[in-house]
Amino acid sequence: MPLSSKLELSARLSVAPMMDWTDRHCRFMHRLLSRETLLYTEMVTAPALVRGGALHLLDHDASEHPVALQLGGSDPRELARAARLGAQAGYDEINLNCGCPSDRVQSGSFGAVLMENPALVADCIAEMRAAVDVDVTVKCRIGVDDQDPHEVLPEFLARVVAAGCTRVSIHARKAWLKGLSPKENRDIPPLDYPLVQLMKEYFPNLHISVNGGITSLDQAQAFLDGGLDGVMIGRAAYHAPCDVLCAADRRIFGAGTDSTPVGVAHAMLPYIEAHLTAGGRLNQITRHMLGLFAGRPGARGWRRALSEGASKPGAGPELILSALAALEAVAQDRNRHQTIRVQAVKRWHKTRWHRTRRPCSTDRKKGDDPMPDTLLLIQMGLLLAAIGAFAGVLAGLLGVGGGIVLVPAFFYAFQTLGYEGPQLMQMCLATSLATIIVTSVRSVLSHNKKGAVDWDILRAWAPGIVIGAVLGMLVVAQLRSTTLQAIFGVLALVVGLYMGLGRSEWRLGQAMPRGLTRALLSPGVGFLSVLMGIGGGSFGVPLMSLFATPIHRAVATAAGFGVLIAVPSVIGFLFVPMGNSAPPLTIGSVNLVAFGITIAMTLITAPWGVKLAHAMDPKPLKRVFAVFLILVALNMLRKAIGG
Repeated sequence: MPLSSKLELSARLSVAPMMDWTDRHCRFMHRLLSRETLLYTEMVTAPALVRGGALHLLDHDASEHPVALQLGGSDPRELARAARLGAQAGYDEINLNCGCPSDRVQSGSFGAVLMENPALVADCIAEMRAAVDVDVTVKCRIGVDDQDPHEVLPEFLARVVAAGCTRVSIHARKAWLKGLSPKENRDIPPLDYPLVQLMKEYFPNLHISVNGGITSLDQAQAFLDGGLDGVMIGRAAYHAPCDVLCAADRRIFGAGTDSTPVGVAHAMLPYIEAHLTAGGRLNQITRHMLGLFAGRPGARGWRRALSEGASKPGAGPELILSALAALEAVAQDRNRHQTIRVQAVKRWHKTRWHRTRRPCSTDRKKGDDPMPDTLLLIQMGLLLAAIGAFAGVLAGLLGVGGGIVLVPAFFYAFQTLGYEGPQLMQMCLATSLATIIVTSVRSVLSHNKKGAVDWDILRAWAPGIVIGAVLGMLVVAQLRSTTLQAIFGVLALVVGLYMGLGRSEWRLGQAMPRGLTRALLSPGVGFLSVLMGIGGGSFGVPLMSLFATPIHRAVATAAGFGVLIAVPSVIGFLFVPMGNSAPPLTIGSVNLVAFGITIAMTLITAPWGVKLAHAMDPKPLKRVFAVFLILVALNMLRKAIGG
């Protein structure tokens, strides 16, 4: 098979070039995970090779093939010389970067800024193709800044095709060179997959790979089935490489067997030993191995062992072996507990149901038994039902918002089920807010029957709260679980201390603020509430109390704050994907199982809390709950700091 044909086949799935990430050590590990996937170097600038003589940047292992060199530059002749050096070094493909939005790249007049000059890109492609016999390809965006992608992208592709380019990878986002950081450019500009697919209709003979926001092989296969020639995956392949690459050869290429993270870790040992013998450091390799067990039991301990140990003097392969042994111990312990649960269920069925029941799933052969998962889900369902009932009462009784209980409860529940992805806390916040929509609406209606809702306050504060909630959703969507844990812990600690130490006579004013003060405070209520995944009670009730609003009226009106906070933020979270770490029945970042179970209980118990709020003095309960909340906050902070 000609080399170009082999590369086109490999390009069905590729790992995107990523600065500071896809170095030769990373690529070596990725090749162990998948024998077929096309790998890319991090971007190497043509000036560094041609003028700086930095040929060490071309170093790679023979096992990496098929592997492509990505070049950055804008001078056609210089790029041609750099491409020749890359081809001489043995790279199978030379790729021109027309997509990187970093300031450093822009200052060199290359990367995404080249989207503004397709004629220059065509000249570069022509010179590079004339200099080398290997494929010359392009990675680009759909446009930059105020460009109209539907006009710019076809023109850009027409130019590079005319110059002889036969393969392109298109990141389905604009790059905003003015106003957004490189990190923000990876997430904020909206994805336009249909436009990329339209380009395949416009250029049927052009091999087109889509890039941007793709996190799983299921997504990749859908794009391939939809007519695109290839899929390029970036951050997901780095942070959770096994989820993307272990099954890639079988599923995408129809060949080979699945690799395993344990097998790959062992296969890395000779490479590590050779690197150390040559004078290298262990952490230069292990930093790329941190995500090898992402989403699997023991992943946190694996990351901690490598992060803390690899930089120590004398660290070597024994650190990997020790971390693997710890992983195996975790797996054995998990299996032991699972076996105990299965045996207990079987005994229960034999003693209670043996005479009357149909054949049970626990009677099936070993290996086909789904009961452990079923039992665990039942246990968690009962726990969530109890938590939901408690949260509903609190929402009506104390005005703190059920989310202050639901968020940590969801977090610990899903951790117990084995879901430990970087967006776990994000899902907990989003799901909590979803339940608050129903809880708050029910609470508002119940309080309104008693005439307790201050509609004037609600209407006046609504715009600012909604704006703050939307901003909070956008911030949460960008943060990882540990960061959100820390934020929740700090804010929950503040709320708990206020509940425990605050005094009803404290006042900042005799009426709710207006004008500029309201314009500043109202978005703050929405923003902070979304960061905690709570309704309006935890911040709204203290705020209104400090401005002389009677407590019963403050509790009732804060329920309305909850609706204003939860509705817009949840709508946004429905479009924020969780990736491969999401539990079943998760839409965006909202888990329907937790939502359904919890809301069924809060619908029942929220009116109970309202009745109690109007019938008794809740102050003693607030003190007890304050202590509980402080302990929860401290534990959340401990987990965030610890890892």
